[in-house]
Amino acid sequence: MKFEIFQNEKDKKFYYQMKAMDGEVILISDGFETKMDCEIGAGKAQVSFSDDGTFNVKTEKH
Repeated sequence: MKFEIFQNEKDKKFYYQMKAMDGEVILISDGFETKMDCEIGAGKAQVSFSDDGTFNVKTEKH
């Protein structure tokens, strides 16, 4: 999995997203006021993702 940080042009907040190996976005964070806070949040998410009990996985029905 790959984490990317980006700034939204409309609200100017920073977000991180997680992409699966095939490039599909599987997680987008809430917005952060600063890039540094976003980087910290992304780092914590990466660590947390290694603990299977941390997140509830939901799938959309199409």
